[in-house]
Amino acid sequence: MVKDTPSVLHLASGDLWAGAEVQVFYLVRELARTTSVRVQVALLNDGELARRLRGEGVGVTIFDESRLSTFQILKQLVGLVRRAHVDVIHTHRSKENLIGGVASRACNVISLRTVHGSEEHNPSSLFSRRGLAMALDRFAGSHLQDAVVGVSQALSSDLRRKFGATRVAFVPNGIDIDLVRKAGLSTSPHSRPIRIGLVGRMVPVKRVDVFLMVAEELTRRDPERFKFMLIGDGPLLAKLKESASNRGLVNVDFLGFREDSLRLIGELDILMITSDHEGLPMVVLESLALGVPVIAHAVGGLNEVITSSLQGRLVPSQNAQALADAVQCMAASLSDKSESLLPTRFDIVATANEYTRLYDRLLARKPLNHS
Repeated sequence: MVKDTPSVLHLASGDLWAGAEVQVFYLVRELARTTSVRVQVALLNDGELARRLRGEGVGVTIFDESRLSTFQILKQLVGLVRRAHVDVIHTHRSKENLIGGVASRACNVISLRTVHGSEEHNPSSLFSRRGLAMALDRFAGSHLQDAVVGVSQALSSDLRRKFGATRVAFVPNGIDIDLVRKAGLSTSPHSRPIRIGLVGRMVPVKRVDVFLMVAEELTRRDPERFKFMLIGDGPLLAKLKESASNRGLVNVDFLGFREDSLRLIGELDILMITSDHEGLPMVVLESLALGVPVIAHAVGGLNEVITSSLQGRLVPSQNAQALADAVQCMAASLSDKSESLLPTRFDIVATANEYTRLYDRLLARKPLNHS
């Protein structure tokens, strides 16, 4: 028998303030505020996500992976699920998928995962550490968990090929548009120089090197017109700073991780995405909500949200000249940011309602809805 108020435990890493963590924050906050779901969170790291959730009054348990083994985390998770009478374990990354899947079987509860993006690394061998981790993650999704959720239509199609159509659902990412605009809306008028930004982890998949090539090309065309900002931290940060210096790009600022990233996004004129692949980037939703258009390499679910010239332009390749052309075209028709450019279907209310229906369906052991 399905309870009227299902108890859902979200299990996530929480080591970074990146796309998956941002979506967990918006989703958990909305579930706790406006739905009948009783929600709590378990994290493997005590960081920015934990801080923000506690600020919203959400219960957070930390299983510190820096001092606990995987087996110890699993044991403590099983104890929490039983004590708190959890009905659904909702996981958000590969390590948590496996731990959450095993715990769900031990406790006879539902488990599902949200896949926030494509796999970033292709292992050279199944017997490598990465290859084994991917095989275990695939096993958990196929045999230990009850559903797999993709955040874009493109990603969901790929997941259906891996896990089967009956196990995969599509629920798009969402944000609290009012919250984003309150935190980040800029009232400053457009003026020279035009501010172009990239927001994300400084890791290979984000192809920040391409962003720097675009910056170099635009600076060559018009040395005074553009300014470039990079917001985020990561292992490539020092190398990228050196590359910018070697290119003579004095108009590029590396700002590192910033808690006020929404304010900084709101001060941009154009956001740029140069990644090899994406799911449905949270920063794109936030940028559009703030009235900031996006120039992006056309990957993942970006074509599902950027559908008009006011929202931005998608470029089929990572060619620096083509991306620079798109920036110049967009710069000639910038709006005043007075209105959100984000379709209302990406509001977190719709996302939370979709997940609530999915939880209910899984608890009732009904087939997933693929409409």
